[in-house]
Parts: sequence; structure tokens; C-alpha cells
Amino acid sequence: MKLSVPYFEVCRVPASLTDCLLVAIDEGDWYVSDYRRSVARMPATNSIPIHHTPLCASGDPTDRAIRSIRKEPLYDKYAPLLEPILTHLQEHYEFNQYAAFLARLHPQSQIHMHRDRGQFLEKCHRVHIPLQTNPKVAYCIGVAEYFWPVGKAYEFDNTRLHGVKNRSYEARIHLVINLYNLTPEQDE
Repeated sequence: MKLSVPYFEVCRVPASLTDCLLVAIDEGDWYVSDYRRSVARMPATNSIPIHHTPLCASGDPTDRAIRSIRKEPLYDKYAPLLEPILTHLQEHYEFNQYAAFLARLHPQSQIHMHRDRGQFLEKCHRVHIPLQTNPKVAYCIGVAEYFWPVGKAYEFDNTRLHGVKNRSYEARIHLVINLYNLTPEQDE
């Protein structure tokens, strides 16, 4: 979603809502349905799609991705842990649909600068909730670098040029949620 600023802090997110997600992750979960690594050409990343769509980066000009959001293979494991976070975000957003995934960026690696395209990525509030990070991780938006600590949610304009540099020796893990407020026509 277009913002007048590169990003903003949405709210604090209590550790009681997020720590259970981090603890629940098994190493094998990163490889069950790792669409980000293959579709988005981000070889230094892994993902755990929870409520998502394989069409998110299809380039389909009719862009049916929002309507094809579905429960992913690990939905039953992670959705109950995600619900309290979504409830918390309802204090700040009005939404009736969401897509969510966990994203891991390997140590000493990066996500190259890019812009997100397509209604799936442009018509949402894109919220990042850091679960594990390090001051040596920089979220790059344009030419500026930012550090987003654990304990807060951040919305950013993903149509801007952006990327991530993990200069640390530990993985960076974020919960990424797209929040949509769809009209009946969009939700057909």
C-alpha cells in the first residue's frame, strides 16, 4: 500500500503473543512449502506459508492472487498461534482477509533490492513483526537503512525499492502479514 513515509511503527506486540510462534518452528517446517525461495528468487531465505497463495508472484495480469489465498500445509499448526496477533492488529486496522507467512533470512546474507508488484502486494497493509533479529540486520528502503527490533509491528510501503542485509551470524525471522479490506466484488 502506498504510504507517505517509507515505513512506520504500528504498535507494540507483546512477547506473549509472538514467542510461541518462534518456539513452535521446527527446522523441517522451513522446507515444507518454501515458495519464497523458488518463486521470489531469494536463495538466502526460507519461508513457512500459513495462509497464503502460490499466485502471489505469478505476474498474472488478471491478478487473482488475493482471491486464491488458502490454508497452507502447516496452517493447522501455526494459525492458532497467529490468531491472537491478528486480534491485536484489529485494534489498528480494519481487515476482512489476510495472508501470512514466516520468513527467515540466513546469517551473512541479503535479500536484494526490489519492488513488489501486483494487487496481492500493492493492495494490502504489509506488516512485519520481527521474531528474531540482531542490530546488524538492516531493512533497506531506498537508500536508507533501518533496524526493526523485536516487540513491535511495522508497516512499510513494499512498492518502494527495498531489501534486507543480514550482517549478523544469526538468522533473522519475521512474521509477515498482508491485511486486506476487500469489497464483496474483490472477494468473489
